Amino acid sequence: MSGRSGWDGLLLALALVSSTGLLAKEIPLQQVHVLAGGDARLPCDVSSMESGDAAQLVLWYREDLGTPVYSMDARGGQLQRWSDQEVLDGRAHFWADRRPAELLIRRALASDAAVYRCRVDFRVAQTRNSRVNLTVIVPPTRLLIEDDAGHRFTSVAGPFSEGDTLHLRCIAFGGSPPPTVQWFREDEPLGTLGVVLPDGSAVRADVTLEGLQRADLNTRLTCQAANTELTAPIEDSVLVDMNLRPLDVRLLGVSQPLSAGRRYDLLCQSSGSRPPARITWWLNGQRQQHSKLTTSVDGNTTTSTLSFVPSKEDDGRFLACQAENPNVYTDVPEDGAKLTIHYAPEVTVSLGPSLDPTDIREGSDVYFDCRIKAQPQAFRVQWLHNVSALNVNDKSGVVLSNLSLVLQAVGRAARGNYTCVAFNAEGSGQSRPFPLDVLYYDICELLFFILSIIARCDGILPLKHLNRVLAKNTWNLEKRRADIRCEVDANPPAGAFRWAFNSSGGGDELAGSASISYTPHTDLDYGHLLCWAANRVGRQAAACVFHIVPAGRPDKVQNCTVGNVTAHALSLRCAEGFSGGLPQSFLLEVREDDSGELRANLSAGAPTFHVQQLRAGELHHLAVFAYNSKGRSEPVFLAVTTMAALERQLKAGHHGKAAPWALCH
Repeated sequence: MSGRSGWDGLLLALALVSSTGLLAKEIPLQQVHVLAGGDARLPCDVSSMESGDAAQLVLWYREDLGTPVYSMDARGGQLQRWSDQEVLDGRAHFWADRRPAELLIRRALASDAAVYRCRVDFRVAQTRNSRVNLTVIVPPTRLLIEDDAGHRFTSVAGPFSEGDTLHLRCIAFGGSPPPTVQWFREDEPLGTLGVVLPDGSAVRADVTLEGLQRADLNTRLTCQAANTELTAPIEDSVLVDMNLRPLDVRLLGVSQPLSAGRRYDLLCQSSGSRPPARITWWLNGQRQQHSKLTTSVDGNTTTSTLSFVPSKEDDGRFLACQAENPNVYTDVPEDGAKLTIHYAPEVTVSLGPSLDPTDIREGSDVYFDCRIKAQPQAFRVQWLHNVSALNVNDKSGVVLSNLSLVLQAVGRAARGNYTCVAFNAEGSGQSRPFPLDVLYYDICELLFFILSIIARCDGILPLKHLNRVLAKNTWNLEKRRADIRCEVDANPPAGAFRWAFNSSGGGDELAGSASISYTPHTDLDYGHLLCWAANRVGRQAAACVFHIVPAGRPDKVQNCTVGNVTAHALSLRCAEGFSGGLPQSFLLEVREDDSGELRANLSAGAPTFHVQQLRAGELHHLAVFAYNSKGRSEPVFLAVTTMAALERQLKAGHHGKAAPWALCH
């Protein structure tokens, strides 16, 4: 049969359907489940207990439609099949030779779900009916996990903080019949089942975890949705992300003293924070900069390195580091320590408070106080006078008492800068120099003593000393005026002077200040000119003595040396003798030994000569004179032989009388 219009033989069957409708509920109902898209097999028993009997007509009905949707007719000897194209669309085929026979519906659709009835008419046996409830299962299509605010989560939920309440909901979309939705913590069911939303479009299941703890970090929460055992449930999982407070904080590297001025890398470590802790440094409540954060590979430990250069002012201050997670509202843990800073001594020197630094006089006792600030304590103290270390002992009058320096009966040599130096394990510290000024007078006593020795010992002192003394204190005058200055070493400088003249003719007081003009007129005007100076400390005890003597001829030169003798030249150097009180010059005469011929006649302002154009290999006599306006000195004689010519040396050898130098006699 190809259509309903050709079904005259079925009209009777249609009538029977309506007549037997009341009996359908009494027919046993078989259950068949199939996934959408799979093949549905609806069983129908077509076997007969009667011998030679066989099914002649098989009709399949959908009870919700009330009309056949498929038939197989064997009446008339020819097997004919029919399928409702609007319902089954050519997807159905009845397999009568299977046991039991079955209606195969390929690629089952959700719309195929219904209660089907199979009617079988036999040749002999009575008509048989069977019912099949076909359930076409459509699995849920997708899951959605979100929080109460509508934030969707895919792989990670959160972050949440310790103590928070976690509340998530899982929504399963699609699925026929409506799926069962359930939450699992790791692999343990949480006992929360889903409910169908009012519009029937989805199923929702909620999960709540109160008072989250550190152990809940990375907990896996899984939502499953399933409506059949024919396929695995669909699921979606999220890991619980959490912000964790720091568990601890530890300050490292400050248990030992630190040295001022040295750079240190101080460490502060904190563990347990998620995300890594933010570490800050504080010195006496002030935020410190120049720190650097590093995190361990596992992210559990955070280390902050502070580049710190302590100063002595940091001694006793409190250095602390704090670790915090800004996302977690809790107390901020802190670790700190009181700093011990070592530094080199800082030294100051002061004069004793009872002393007036502007009125320290010779013979006074002076003391200084050395004040030292050091960490650790100084183990040695040294005093310097100018740049030299002081020899501390009672015999020298230098005494050290604790940190005080005592100078007993100071003299003018005690003038200068005094410095205190202290030493500890960090190094040394030196005070600023303290200048000590000693007031004194009278410096001519030693000079007068020297002159007395000269007069008494008649030239026993070396001549160079005599020359120095006479040059300053002996005036050779020939009825000429001389400006003589009385120079004394006094502190403060001398402000008053007294002059006197002493000779064989008697003594006279002379008027004058620091300088005096003196002119001898007769022989009685030669003698000793005396000067006394005074300052606010006192008056000079021993006078400065100036010897006024008549001018005379100079003394002869001393210590003559000949050098650089060649075949035709030589050099001569002598030391000056006493000038006689007048400007002196020097004369050199060079004569040949055999003939006495004058070879050179040289004069100079100093007793230094260079003679040239001499004859080679000859003996020469040298005479040196000093002269002034009063006449010549006694001569000094020398004998020198020039070197022979080269060809004569080669023939005669080295038997000449030439000498590289000679001394005066």
